[in-house]
Parts: sequence; C-alpha cells; structure tokens
Amino acid sequence: MAPGELLHAPSFSLFEAMSAIEIGDPRMDASLAALTSPTAGDLIDSGKVPAQLVDTTLLSILDKQMILEMTWQQGHSLAQTVFTCIYMLRPDRASSMPLLAACCRSSFATCEQVKEFVMSAGICQDEDFQPFCYGLLLDWGRKGQYPAALAALTAAEDEVKASGTTKCLMQALHHLWHPSANAVGTAKRLLQNAAQSLDALGQEVPAGRPDDFVVPGFHPDVNRRLLAPQPPRKVPVLGWKAACQELSRMLADLQAACAVSIVTSLAQLKTFLMAYAGRCMQAYAKREAGALARSVLHWLLRTSAYIVDAPKPATAPSSKAGLSGRGLEPRAGKALPPWVPQPRMLAAAVGLPPDGPTISPEVDMFVEQAVIAVQGWCQGMCLNRARQRRRHRHALPDWAHLYQHALNADLSQGFMDWQTGAGWQWPHPTTDAPDQDLQGPLATWVERETALIMLQHLLLGFELELYQRYELCMIYWYCDYLIGVGLQACKKMGAGIQAAANGRGGVASKPARSNAKPKRSEANDSRRLDLMLESQEMEVERELCQGMLRLCAGLSIAGALPSRPAPFNDEEHLFDQRFSRFNHCARPEPLLHHQYAESADPTGVSAAALFQMAKDNFLCAKRAANFIGRMAAHSKEDLQALDRVATQNTVALMLMSKVLADGKLEHVVTWDFSVHCCYPVLGLKKH
Repeated sequence: MAPGELLHAPSFSLFEAMSAIEIGDPRMDASLAALTSPTAGDLIDSGKVPAQLVDTTLLSILDKQMILEMTWQQGHSLAQTVFTCIYMLRPDRASSMPLLAACCRSSFATCEQVKEFVMSAGICQDEDFQPFCYGLLLDWGRKGQYPAALAALTAAEDEVKASGTTKCLMQALHHLWHPSANAVGTAKRLLQNAAQSLDALGQEVPAGRPDDFVVPGFHPDVNRRLLAPQPPRKVPVLGWKAACQELSRMLADLQAACAVSIVTSLAQLKTFLMAYAGRCMQAYAKREAGALARSVLHWLLRTSAYIVDAPKPATAPSSKAGLSGRGLEPRAGKALPPWVPQPRMLAAAVGLPPDGPTISPEVDMFVEQAVIAVQGWCQGMCLNRARQRRRHRHALPDWAHLYQHALNADLSQGFMDWQTGAGWQWPHPTTDAPDQDLQGPLATWVERETALIMLQHLLLGFELELYQRYELCMIYWYCDYLIGVGLQACKKMGAGIQAAANGRGGVASKPARSNAKPKRSEANDSRRLDLMLESQEMEVERELCQGMLRLCAGLSIAGALPSRPAPFNDEEHLFDQRFSRFNHCARPEPLLHHQYAESADPTGVSAAALFQMAKDNFLCAKRAANFIGRMAAHSKEDLQALDRVATQNTVALMLMSKVLADGKLEHVVTWDFSVHCCYPVLGLKKH
C-alpha cells in the first residue's frame, strides 16, 4: 500500500482502521510505553517508597488514597487509581507503620465491598463503574479479612479522625450485605455517623498539603503493563475538596437508599423509586445517585439477597415448595421484608387477599408473573437515566405477556366466584362481548401499569434532552392519552373497591349465607385512598399535558415554533420513531399517526383561541395541585413545581395574547426546564 491509501475488507473496516495501533508511536503503542513504565520493585529500589515516614507525609498518603478511591467510583480503572499506591501493591512495605497498614487494609476491604455490591446488583454499565482488577487481587479485603481491617481501623481511630468515616462506611456496607429490617436500620445510623465524622473534618485543604502536592509512594503508570494494548484514557484525579464532596454525596445517597425499609406496599415502593430516581424529587433531578448507592438499593430489593439455595429434597418437590417451587428458601426461615417485591405485595396491590386459599391456578400464575414484571421494573428504576429509558422500552413485551395472564385470571371461574363473594361490582364478560369487556380488575391493573411505564419512557426523553421543539405537540398528545388510560383504570378499580366496601356486589352465582354487609377492610380502605391520590395526581399532569399541547399548537400557528427541517423524516416517520415500540402491547391500545393528525388538526382554530384553552388547562392544573397538595405529603415538592409551571405559564399566555399581531407572534419564546424537568416554563423576549 502507498501512503494515503486505506484498506477496506469485510474484516477490516473504518472502525478497525481508527482503532489500529501505530507501532513505535508512544501515543498509540501502549506496549512501547509499558516498556518505559517503572514497576513496583523499581520504585522501591530507587527509594521512592520509603519504609518509614514522618507524620505529615503519612497523613498525605492517607488523604491521597481516599481521593483515589472516590476517583475510582466515578467510573475509572482500579489499576489507574487505587492501585497506583505502591503500598497497596506491596502491603509488606507498610508493615512497620501500623497507621498506613490500617489504611491499606481498609482500602482493600471497602474496594472489595463496593465491587461485590456492584457486580451482584447488576445494574451498572461501563459508563458507571469499572469493576476489572486487571489481575490485581484484593486479598486483604476478602470476607475473612473484614474483622482484621475493622480492628486495624479501630486502633487507628485515635490517631486519624478520618478513619472514623471509613470505619462507619465499612460497617454499614457489611450490614447491608446481609440485609434485614434491623440491619438496614443499623446501617443507616452508621452512615449518619460517617457523615457527621466527615463534616467534623471539614472540606478545607489540609495545611501544607495542597491539591497538587506530590505524595511519595504513588506512580500513575506503575500498572501500565497490565492494561489493554490501546492507550488508556487519562484519569482526571479529583482534588481534596471534590473528593470530600463526592464522599458526602455518596453517604447521603446510601442513607436515602436505606429509607426503602419504610416501604410496606407496592404504591409506596413506586413512589419511593420514582423519587429516588429523580422523577419526582427535584433535589435529585440535576444529579442521579452514584453507582454504589443504586447498586445497594437494588440489592435490598432483590429476592436473592434474602434467599439461599435449599438442599435438594429426596422426593419430588411440592408445587408450593420455597418460592414458586424453585428450591429457594428465606435465610433462617424468615419471611421476606415488606419492601421486597413478592406475592403478598402484588396480591394486596390488585385487591386479592394476601393470605388464604388459592382462588384459581390462573390467578396464582398471574401473581407469580406480576412479581417478575415488577422486579424487572425495580431494576430498571435503579439504572442510570439513559439505560432506564431503554429498559422501560424493552420491557413492554413482558407487560404485554402479563396482560394475557391477567385476562386468563379474570376469566377463570374461581376468580369470578371470589369476586362476586367479595362484593366487587365489575361486569362479568359475555361470550359475544368485545375484547374491552373481557378486561377485569387484574387486566385493568396491568393496563394501568403499562401505560405508566410508557409515560415514564416518554417523560425521560425530556430529562435526556432528546426532543426537538417541533416534536413537543405529538409527545404531549401521546402523554395525555396515556395519562387518560391510567386515570380511567384508577377510577374503575376504585369503584370496584368502593362497591365491595358498601356491599353492592353483583348477582351471586351461589346463595348468599347472610344479608349482612361485609366488614370494612383496612387494606381496601388504604388501597382506595392510594387510588384516589393517584387519580388526583394524574389529573394535574393531564391538565398540564393538554395545556402544553394547546400552547405548542398555538405557537406553531403563530409562527413561534420551529418547523421540522426538510428533506429529512416527515411527521409520520417521526411519529413511528417515537412510538412504534408501543405497538408491542395490546393494551393500552397503540395510537397511529392518522389519529394524531386528525386530533391535532388546527384547521379553523386561531392561535388566540388555543392560548385561551391552554390558560384554562393551566388554571385547572393549579387548582388540582393546590387541592391534592394538602393530602399527599410524599409528593408535595413535585406538586409545588407543577404549580409554579402552571402559574408562570398562565402569566406567559396572558402576555402572548396581548402581543399577538394579526395572529402572529413577533417575540422570541424561551423554554425553561429548570422548574420542572418535563414541563417547561415559557417566556417572551424581544428580538
């Protein structure tokens, strides 16, 4: 080949060409750089790793090691951060310095704990965390060495105050690895103590040790020979202040994850995960929790954290052995904590008795599959934002499969008999009824949950800044439809529970034993209240979606909304790109582009009329938010944000109506998503 020519073959494309190594160039040939990189033995022989250190230098090593641990948790390589410390590679070099030896033991232990959590939880990707050790063994951090590391930290606590933070964190992670209600409570107290210890240290740079202070015993390229052939990316090591801030945030995120122990129902679990993921709690909207905190949260929600393999029975297992006959049993014979998705939680969520005889095999199968679906949703909520949106999209076929199980359960004779005996007022299907009439309370619940997952998928696009301004009409239009589906399902389910509470059941298939009304159930009362609050919250968001839809349509007519660039995808192709994944589900019924085109056709409607209708929607949203804000304390912060959006957009619409000239808006429209991540506040400014 002559210079300037490019080889192309089925096995050598542009990607391979861009990734090719230029032999002899130190910027491209990692092996060449590895030949010139010193080893741990070379650094020790050269006297750069002293066996005795003065107190000031020793403390600087401890601070540097903490900085490198926090840098590692930002998604960088272990070989380029924590193990650039020669004392970690050669622990015997620190044997004559008990304080440094304790620091090394604690680093080994905490690194092993963090790695175990992240690998076991299975919710972190390469952009979140790098678990590879490149052959570097965390020998001192193995489970058998935890007591030794804890004892070393206890002995060093009097000399170095920072060791108190590390000790409390290590103990908290140890308790969370074997979770229970008491263990989670103990871990939360330890994390609070760690945060208080860190606050006591302050975030000032230690005197005489600035951020760029050269600390002995470290070399950034000491493990270069262990890395991949391509040149590694440069690691931006945190400074002292930044490391302290990251550690403080990590402790706060872990404490927030431990708050899952107060959850006792599926409704509370959904509210908690939505808040933790940043969908409701605006404090988390600008920064999602770190990889360790999200891994700990998912570990607390996983059934495998509380279950051990049971010994194989000598005879064939019973259909009720363990959980779903899988040979798994809770540790020490204890039941799963109430916050873990399990059959009892799902049964209570759909109105079935948590305990009692089997209603029908179809109902048991539905509950089992519903637990799996909810566990998958919980895992998705623990992912980072981009992965979370992708997971919700790919989980829709599973919910479509669950809908078929729900229909089978609704149509089973055992469930219909139980439903009548319980007093549920739900129309029984007939043989010639359309498919919508076949849907009972279980299928209605699945339809509502599927609609809410679709809604999450769409709203996450706002947080990830995926939408152009000319797409907002169709996005808010589909969101309005999905919220309407969820709202209708909540009302139907609430009416059925109310009928059961009032004793207004349908015609029973068997003679009634007594004319007395059934006793009120606290579980039904709580579920009816949850459905009522959820319906009110949906009303607020639906009014906002309708308001934003009409506002965007009015701006389009007034010439203030950017048009779709030509000759790229037309509106129909764009609609399919955004919503084609929803076609996997029979319920909610997927919408097509022609339905949107007919519904959002602005023919014969002026911009001023659309602005007035949008203003009415925002006023209704404001009234509904104020009403429910006095009842739902768990979502008060989000409701306040929605109230601000409705209020400020009402004012903006009044100004737009005044400055309209011949149906056109000459001012520039600004979009501010800082108040709420999904519903912008609009403003006007002159050109």
